[in-house]
Amino acid sequence: MKRTFTAVALAAIAATTGCGGDDSDDGSAAAKAPDAQAAVLKISDTSKPGDWSFDTKKLTAKAGKVTIELHNDSGLGHNVRVHTGKCCFKPGYKDVGGTAVIGATDSDKRDTVSATLDLKPGTYTFLCAIPGHFQAGQRGTLVVS
Repeated sequence: MKRTFTAVALAAIAATTGCGGDDSDDGSAAAKAPDAQAAVLKISDTSKPGDWSFDTKKLTAKAGKVTIELHNDSGLGHNVRVHTGKCCFKPGYKDVGGTAVIGATDSDKRDTVSATLDLKPGTYTFLCAIPGHFQAGQRGTLVVS
């Protein structure tokens, strides 16, 4: 089951209530709706309790619209956030968006969620923003050219 409808609904609510972009540092902002013109980067969660990981540590994309699609095959909660600056949550970083958390309960197993970002050329960090996960290694590098 795809959860893209949630992102679309949240984007519509934000548009009608005058909400702006995501300047929060907690990674809790709603995911943007997928874009049919965007490049799609697929990431799968491969974590086990105490061993947090994604199936890749490096992604590449061309500048512009980029859709990040996270597949979580576990009942553990995970997301993918994209950060600029020093990794992760250190002075100078900025969260530029990402997916909502999925898989926090058994009912969310084998779920997929996506978010579309507009990225400029540069090097970014993608990570799971659940406390302790990126510190344990659930992160990678996204190079946008």
